[in-house]
Amino acid sequence: MSFFKNKRDEDTIADIEIDSVVKMVDVSYVYKGPPPLQALYEVSLNIRKAEHVAIVGPSGSGKSTFLNLVGLLDRPSSGAIYIDNIDTKDLQEKERSALRARKIGFVFQAFHLLSYKSALENVMLAQLYIKTPRAKREKDAIEALEKVGLAKRAYALPGELSGGERQRVAMARAIVNRPSLILCDEPTGNLDSVTADMILDILDELSQSGLTLLVITHSSQVAARAKRSLSFSDGRLLG
Repeated sequence: MSFFKNKRDEDTIADIEIDSVVKMVDVSYVYKGPPPLQALYEVSLNIRKAEHVAIVGPSGSGKSTFLNLVGLLDRPSSGAIYIDNIDTKDLQEKERSALRARKIGFVFQAFHLLSYKSALENVMLAQLYIKTPRAKREKDAIEALEKVGLAKRAYALPGELSGGERQRVAMARAIVNRPSLILCDEPTGNLDSVTADMILDILDELSQSGLTLLVITHSSQVAARAKRSLSFSDGRLLG
């Protein structure tokens, strides 16, 4: 599937840094209400391939709104968002869903695993969105579990796994489609410090392999592992 409408759209790539994975230009977001509430104010940034970036700030600062916009779950009220040099502004919902499935993986604090499916089956669910051939799904899912050190637990149900193991299944699900970008929302929030360190080690390895990581966190431990931090306050990007 081509996400470009015409040759002119393709030519806009010349104006974007070639290694850019996320680029935002004057992005604002207003919740319609009533009453309307502006959650982001003219955010501009560029995040490159293999960067490991922490997103920090107090509750209500705009971090979650930012994550939803980058993850193509919401559309900005104004401004432009590019994912892998693709301008997402005029994409139809079907195109946005396809782009999200191929380019973006999600890891959440609450894991979001189906309790009645094995670790392997939970990972394989992500492949349905990009229509991976059935014969290839299990092989790719096992490889993803191997990357997070959990291949030996492939057939265990979530209830038979520790919190750290469940988060590793969620990480395998996030990477199985070989995305460019991983979005993590408090990925260690439900874990003890030792298990959290293990998860952060895996995130470091994923970054070193070429994946771009955006990690929302309140934890100084998690933020310290990133190579760069972006701080939000009252909907504004401080740096």
